[in-house]
Amino acid sequence: MDDPPRNLEFDAYFPDEWGAPYLTPPKVGIHLNRFTRIFLKPTSGTVPQEITYPEAIQRKIDPGNSEIVSELVSESYRTDLLNPLDPANQSLRPPQFPPLRFPAADIAKQASGRKSTYYVYITSVLPASVRAGAKLPQPVEVVLWFGVGTEMNRHGLRTFFEHLTVPTAFVQIPGIEAKASDSFGRQWAIGITSEQIQELLNATFRGVLPPPLPSPAASGVQPISFKIKAIYAFSTGHLGFGLTVRNQLIPLTDIQRAVMVDCLYSDGGTTQAALDMIRAATKGAVKIVTYVASGDGTPGAYTGQLAVNVPDRGVSWLTRNTAVAYQTLTHARVLNSGFEDQILTWSSIAPSFQPKLRALFAALPARGTVISDAAVYAFAHGSAPPNGAVLLAEWFAKIPAEVRSAFWQALWNDNGNYPALVRLIWANQLPGWSNDADPTRRIPDKPTALNAGYHDFLPFEFAWECL
Repeated sequence: MDDPPRNLEFDAYFPDEWGAPYLTPPKVGIHLNRFTRIFLKPTSGTVPQEITYPEAIQRKIDPGNSEIVSELVSESYRTDLLNPLDPANQSLRPPQFPPLRFPAADIAKQASGRKSTYYVYITSVLPASVRAGAKLPQPVEVVLWFGVGTEMNRHGLRTFFEHLTVPTAFVQIPGIEAKASDSFGRQWAIGITSEQIQELLNATFRGVLPPPLPSPAASGVQPISFKIKAIYAFSTGHLGFGLTVRNQLIPLTDIQRAVMVDCLYSDGGTTQAALDMIRAATKGAVKIVTYVASGDGTPGAYTGQLAVNVPDRGVSWLTRNTAVAYQTLTHARVLNSGFEDQILTWSSIAPSFQPKLRALFAALPARGTVISDAAVYAFAHGSAPPNGAVLLAEWFAKIPAEVRSAFWQALWNDNGNYPALVRLIWANQLPGWSNDADPTRRIPDKPTALNAGYHDFLPFEFAWECL
């Protein structure tokens, strides 16, 4: 399969994260992510020179021109770490990880002892004295995201952290899917320890990316203090979330919100045990929020019988009354990004439908403003949605009925020589990957559960709600 048109680590998937545009084929119209830094080859000396986006645009620097661009560097620190849940790493000498009561199962033999890629993004520039080794005036608030591994860039999640005024670190812990090329047909948990979080923070806050400075033990600087504010699980990340908590690899007492992003599986009781441990550690203060968007992601999504006991007030049901609104918003969002980046052309859209599709695109609210459920938001935050927020159901109701109906019909149905819009999404890998299944498939008695988008598109729209 060909690579997606947009790079999973460096390119923007939504216009609100646009940086410098690519100027030559095959990426004309696509933009570098504004969270990616550009370093030009030196005109004199040996050190690559960073260039700002305004200057790159003014000088018409093409990020894809390898003759003048030395490297592209994500603002997210990236490093490979050993999986603390891998039983093979228990035999390391000297020991690197705490003993495991509940080790990860089903790790392919070929992957035993393998490192995985972790990312961390910080939200504010610290004083030079802190980067040089001085003590941070307050603990860094850490948000842990147990997911697949590409969400930070592919789902545009860093944008959601920009408004935070407290120094915050967004740590992405990878997962492994059975269908991934490096999984050998298996799926297993990947976790993180307090020591690894400390290592990531020391490197990110002290370092000039790239590379990080030496560890505190080697350089004598003060370690970065932190507390875990929120913990998210998405997709296959539910495995790492459950076992990291259940094996007591991280501190739990400061967690304000635990968020299950369409991945509420029982896992043989592990998920329930993990959530109960967080409840106990926080003396019941934690808010447990559950997003239900698909039957594949959340068993019981259409029956109402969830596999894990979670607070009813914290469940956002995107498979019920707002199902069509949710899928309209998210699929339109992905399609709009494809047109904005010139991956899609209007010649693929029936002329009679084009005005309605343009009208829907024009009505799309800004990312990070849509509330899936006002009651769930109030449960998570103890307050009403902020000024400027848009309720999903209310946004959808304001779209003219003929536009809503035409979009829904065109989304799932071919029209002569014009393919269903959902085919355009997956054939062009607009989400950064290709759905192998028929994207127009319909599940009997579940008319709103139509394709992989109902699961995968959730983070880029609603991950911000619980920050």
